[in-house]
Amino acid sequence: MKLHAFERIKRHALWGIAFSLGISALPVQAFEQPPMTVQFTLEGCRNDGNPTLIDGSNTLPNAEDNFTCQDPNDLGGNDTPYTSGNLGKGWNELDLVPHRLIATNGDSDEAVTYNVIIAADNADSDDVMGYDQIFNVQIIRSPEINAFSDDSCELMVGDQQIDSSGTVTGGIDDVIYRQLTITQDPNTTCVIDWANRLAIGASDFSGSSLQAYMFESEDFQTGKRTVPIPVREILAAGVRKDMTATEGGDGVVWNVTKQATPATVDLGNTCDQDESNSENVSIRVEWQAFPVPGEGVLVITNIFAFNPSSREVSVSVMDTIFGDADGPDNGSNITPLDTVTSPTEILNPGQEKLVLTHTFNAPTDVSDLSDTAVATFIDTATGIEFPEKPEVTFELDNIQPGPSGFTTAFVSDTERITGQGLTYKVTSLTNGSADGSFSNGYTLNTSLSPTDPDLVWTSVMQETECSNSLGCDVGFAEFNKTIEAAPVTSTTGSLADWALLTASDGSMSMSGTEQSPVQIIVTSSALIDLDVRLAVPALTEPDTLQCTVEVKDSSDGIVATLTYDFDNTVNDITQTIDDIAPDNYTGEVTSCGNLVGDTIKMVDLTFPEEPTLANCSGDLEFVLVAPEPPAPVYAAVDKITMPYGEENGWTMTLTGPNTGPNGIVLVTSDSEPGAYELFEDQNGPFELVEGYYTVTETVREGWVQTASTGCEFRVNLPEDEGSVKRCSFTNKKLGKIIIHKLTKPKYGTGFSFTQNIEGDYEFLLDHGQSKVFEGVVPGNYRVTENDPAPDFNLVDLVCTESKMANTQTNTMTRQADIVLDPGEVVECTYTNRENGMVLVKKLTNGYATNDEWKFTLTGPGVNTFALTPPHLFDFDGIKLTPYEKYTLCEVDMPYGWQSFWMVDINGDNQFDERLRLENSNNDSPINYYLQVSELFNPDYGNIQSIYDDLTLCVNFIVKPGQTLFFQVDNRQVKKTEPVACYDKPIYGNYLSNDDLQANTYMLGDYHVDTCEEAKEVLDKPSSYASADHLASRLFSAKLHEQYGLNSCQQAQTAMYETQSMLENSGYSGYGYQPRTWSNWQASNLIRDLDTYIAGFMCR
Repeated sequence: MKLHAFERIKRHALWGIAFSLGISALPVQAFEQPPMTVQFTLEGCRNDGNPTLIDGSNTLPNAEDNFTCQDPNDLGGNDTPYTSGNLGKGWNELDLVPHRLIATNGDSDEAVTYNVIIAADNADSDDVMGYDQIFNVQIIRSPEINAFSDDSCELMVGDQQIDSSGTVTGGIDDVIYRQLTITQDPNTTCVIDWANRLAIGASDFSGSSLQAYMFESEDFQTGKRTVPIPVREILAAGVRKDMTATEGGDGVVWNVTKQATPATVDLGNTCDQDESNSENVSIRVEWQAFPVPGEGVLVITNIFAFNPSSREVSVSVMDTIFGDADGPDNGSNITPLDTVTSPTEILNPGQEKLVLTHTFNAPTDVSDLSDTAVATFIDTATGIEFPEKPEVTFELDNIQPGPSGFTTAFVSDTERITGQGLTYKVTSLTNGSADGSFSNGYTLNTSLSPTDPDLVWTSVMQETECSNSLGCDVGFAEFNKTIEAAPVTSTTGSLADWALLTASDGSMSMSGTEQSPVQIIVTSSALIDLDVRLAVPALTEPDTLQCTVEVKDSSDGIVATLTYDFDNTVNDITQTIDDIAPDNYTGEVTSCGNLVGDTIKMVDLTFPEEPTLANCSGDLEFVLVAPEPPAPVYAAVDKITMPYGEENGWTMTLTGPNTGPNGIVLVTSDSEPGAYELFEDQNGPFELVEGYYTVTETVREGWVQTASTGCEFRVNLPEDEGSVKRCSFTNKKLGKIIIHKLTKPKYGTGFSFTQNIEGDYEFLLDHGQSKVFEGVVPGNYRVTENDPAPDFNLVDLVCTESKMANTQTNTMTRQADIVLDPGEVVECTYTNRENGMVLVKKLTNGYATNDEWKFTLTGPGVNTFALTPPHLFDFDGIKLTPYEKYTLCEVDMPYGWQSFWMVDINGDNQFDERLRLENSNNDSPINYYLQVSELFNPDYGNIQSIYDDLTLCVNFIVKPGQTLFFQVDNRQVKKTEPVACYDKPIYGNYLSNDDLQANTYMLGDYHVDTCEEAKEVLDKPSSYASADHLASRLFSAKLHEQYGLNSCQQAQTAMYETQSMLENSGYSGYGYQPRTWSNWQASNLIRDLDTYIAGFMCR
């Protein structure tokens, strides 16, 4: 025969679970997060037998039908299995695992109402179930056991929901949860109890542990707390079965069954020498006989159900026998042949029980027999079936031949034990048991270990006759055994057993096999006692002290919180934490007045490879002493001034705890920056206590505070002991900025400026005015004069500074970038110069007419012209830069006209200076007293006819704000052919009266303007080197130059020096000879003039 390991059905559809559990799919109410005054502790009940779940028992529920573990004294403590750490390996499928949430509200202003979420891992990605129900969420009220909540505590429980978002924890697809609404008064504690049910299939859950949770927000993120339970040790709920089939004949068919009581045992703490670490168990083997029908095939199946949990559950089994009714050769399929459902049976905690023996007389030709049993477990706490239904299938390899008469049988029972450190012994057989013998000469009360051979008991021959179709009991053998664990043993093993009945005709019946035996699961633990000693100094005043030590395991789970109460007679106490698992532990003194010392210690309580009883205990010791008097905390202030040197005499005030209504006042006298001064009271340096402090300064007039550091602070004790809280203030002296305005000429008005010193408004200044900015914070500023062009130009911008010279000016952009240093005065002077103009009054023959004349004006940045009329013009008001050279010309003046120029040199609109024609050059220098030059012909030196148009020009400058006024009067002369008035040619031309009128010929002070005067100068005899001779040679040289003889600087110098010598001698006409005369100088000048006239000087 072949036995398959039993299988589980897949997880039911979600709606099916919800319906079977009575879970509503309605959404929960709005979520109100807990206030900061509420603190939470999430705990679960540890199941390792020490201490027991309830007083004297390791099964649930308690006497009041609550699935809560014992907490016999105050909330928490060493005598309760509740923990925030691992829940141990004693929980199994079908268990309702107790959990609780402790909510402690502090000093809130009023009663608080808030929400939390409790949750548990439900299903992984393979649809394997973990926890499937959050059961019976409640506040236990007095006088029930574990009533720890304040009377003000109220609880509303939301429907169970399933979150499938995968956000609660990394590897879990589905999480079940309930939303709780809790109300409690200030300074109260509420304890919420519930149980999470381990589903059928939880032993197959992926990973190492299942988690229970609580959250303080509806997004499953804030305030997460977890309590794990290991899944590797979880035992599965399930069923097992055996099956036989015997052909019809004459006689009986034998059937054997066996079961163990109990199915699981915990041998307890093997470190505890007061425990026996042994348990008595029994294995009962029974055999029956069934009459064989004359025809057909008798099928017998035995179905056992196993409850691994710590509580009572119910079970019902439906068993179906399958087969091919008319054999494999007749074409029929395998179909159900018979189905039987057992009555509902109660399974006690840890019990395996025979719940159904199913017999069926199948057709004679039947083949391919198999059997499937499906178990339905019922939660006795809710009366609702578990959704998962374990099943087991047995496929029969053969049908045994039917007996042909009376048969006998022998029954054998084989057993062995597994698990390190475990032994067992058979102590007795229950009265009435069949006779038999053990293998290997075994005698009762002899202990056997996993290394010993299997122990086999064989009965004497059994015989019976039976005609009852329901079967006849023939015999039994019940073995009473004791299982023991060696000291310091932590293990999981089993006492395995299987029975075989062999009939005299060779047919067999078995209950269990070597590969799938009937087992008693055996566990033991090795738990350690930890002594925690706390010693404090002898107490005087006060004479009582309460201290707390918290002990955590390597997963940071709190194992125990110990309270030590000292008085003036007891100052050294040791407390013991019993039965903790081997691990690394950390103890911390979390409160003990103001005593100090090494308050955190670790102890390694893991076992060596071969542990002994000496490894079953450990100790932590804390010895605390009175602290050294705390070093005081002081406050100090540093005064920094800019400019340096004014640090003394500033008033500083410290306010905060114990400073009084007016604070602690300090007047600085440190004389330099970086020298901190301590605040003092009448007792010396002022000592700060815990709390917030502020240092303020009284700012002097004319100063501004620009920086402060460390002047608002909190004193935290003891962290700040021995420190100095340092505060510094930096103040800058206010400065002054003055903007001055000057113009050339004076009295310019309406000049506008932009600035960023005071806001961003503009201001106006006239000549001689100033803008003063008082009390300016040191820093960088900009003042800009708006462009005054074209009437004015900024010609000078100067800033003076009383401290550091770091201000930048730019006349092109008219900007002053002012760097005002602390206490500094910066004065910036903007000087504008008014531009000038030229005004021309044009007359024709002495009158203003509409005749058209053309004038040009050139100079720096100017190249323009003007036409008349009008006769009064200013070249469209063009502005001229003072003291720059400009040239005014009348152009294209036709032959027959003479131009007479006059200028107003004093601005009274009266033309008081006539301009003479400089007839010896194409340019003329400016007389800076008159601001103008003589008239000149720019074409001088170029050969041209007297009939060509003429251009006359004047060079000039203007003063600031000046309009230089010219009058130009063109007079027409009679247009006759010129008549020579001197018959001798001069450089190919003949001197005419027109030439004399058109040009000015000055010989010293003698003006030659008639033909008679010209002839006299040129022809009358005179002695060599006399004044007349020198005047004659100068006149001839000027005429040669006028008529086109090339000129040069040497010739110009000779003519200029000759004219000067004649002027200086007062020469005024022919026959004049000065009293003082240098013939030698005159001879040299005559030689130079003759050289020029001959054409040898300027080539």
